[in-house]
Amino acid sequence: MEQFQQLGPLYKEWNEKINVISRKDIDSLYEKHVLHSWPSPP
Repeated sequence: MEQFQQLGPLYKEWNEKINVISRKDIDSLYEKHVLHSWPSPP
């Protein structure tokens, strides 16, 4: 869980440097780019 919480600040920092994701998506990073990769229970 801690690693997922660290993604927001990292993406914001790197997105300013190299445009990792759309600037309009940065405020919804978790909803649009992270949660769909969260593992589901078996």
